[in-house]
Amino acid sequence: MWAAEHFYEILGTRFRVASEDPEPARALELLLANFRVAGRGARTANTFCLVGGKEEDEKGLGRDLYRDASRLMGEETWGPLVNRVLQEINRRAVGGYGQFAAHAGVVGMADRTVALVAGSGGGKSTLTAACLLAGFDYGSDEALCLRYEDATVEPYPKPLGLSEWSRKTLAIAGVDGFDDEAPVTADMLGAGTLSERRDLTDVVLLRTVEEASPQLEQLPRSRAVAELLEHSFNHFKNPAGAFKLVDRVARNVNVWTLTYSSPLAGAGHLRAWIESH
Repeated sequence: MWAAEHFYEILGTRFRVASEDPEPARALELLLANFRVAGRGARTANTFCLVGGKEEDEKGLGRDLYRDASRLMGEETWGPLVNRVLQEINRRAVGGYGQFAAHAGVVGMADRTVALVAGSGGGKSTLTAACLLAGFDYGSDEALCLRYEDATVEPYPKPLGLSEWSRKTLAIAGVDGFDDEAPVTADMLGAGTLSERRDLTDVVLLRTVEEASPQLEQLPRSRAVAELLEHSFNHFKNPAGAFKLVDRVARNVNVWTLTYSSPLAGAGHLRAWIESH
């Protein structure tokens, strides 16, 4: 029945994706390659099935997405369904993560691991992509994941979700079949990924200003405590542990505000500063 069936493990949660049509299966296999695990025939509560594609149904849609046997949506093309699978997997992976997680992009260069902290719509994904184009390695565009045991960063290199504006701004071409937001991998941007846990060295707060030259301003380390807690997904699950963790992190990181107008210029400025220190 299935043209393809693959299993993925992301932040401790396992997922199964099956498709009757090889086209979306190939796309998802490429986008989720970092998380592929063995498991053919295994059971999982997080199952996504892409059905149809050869003949249109009576509603004229022809392509449907099911999650755990419940129909989520139908579309005329695979792009929106692939995006929905990625969104659902991300939501469940982060929601089920048992460690600390905060809204942030994560990039690395040499021995530096940098968290780009901002709320939803704050430019994390665009600046993260710009950093990858500038030579950084990729950790995440979604979540800074920190382990309570040792305060290390756990990489979460999910596909970056880049809007049409972001792709045009960064001159990223060749992403077809999606409406506005398109998934892009680090490999598509010529960048590597962070594969091992690392110590966090820098927390960078993002501030976009029209027609501003990029500038880094150092802030007190204590600022990291408030910012990481404010932007956390899940600190409420373990309030005391979360506070102890971010306090430990704050004692060992540099904290900055990066003011910029152009994401490419901002990423270049950040790289130049790291290379000079």
